[in-house]
Amino acid sequence: MGEKMKGKIRSLVVLCIICIFTISAQTVVYANEEDFFPEVEVPIEYEEEPVISSGVLIQPYFSYIDGFTVQLRISGNKATCSGTMSGTASTTKVAIFMYLQKYDYDAGAWKTYANWSKTKEDDAITISETATIVKGTYRVKCSYWGYNGTLSENTIAYSTAYAK
Repeated sequence: MGEKMKGKIRSLVVLCIICIFTISAQTVVYANEEDFFPEVEVPIEYEEEPVISSGVLIQPYFSYIDGFTVQLRISGNKATCSGTMSGTASTTKVAIFMYLQKYDYDAGAWKTYANWSKTKEDDAITISETATIVKGTYRVKCSYWGYNGTLSENTIAYSTAYAK
């Protein structure tokens, strides 16, 4: 093999290594100062396992849900809970069921402290509500629904847990 060919192979190997490192790199996200709240370690709660029917794993493919957010902000004795969802081009109706949850250390589980819901004949929706809270650890759970006629899709997301 000639020197010119060896040089091209080395360049190709270096390029492949760079691509592998780039793809496997983790993204680090920093919050703004106004988004900072002290976090509290609490046990992770998992939703139901994926459904397996006739040996086939059934999971949503985001046919009617394009994107969503969930947020909890605590200031004094007020918790502001919010959620947004955008549907796909085929979404005809959207809904959000939002739950402010408080961690019950005695029971070792999250309990609903307050809840709200909103439905809209559209492809996007926003909900924002405020609740008066007492000392404790809180998070927001949002259940998002996207519809196209009688067909529907659902996903659930949680905010970060914060202590008051």
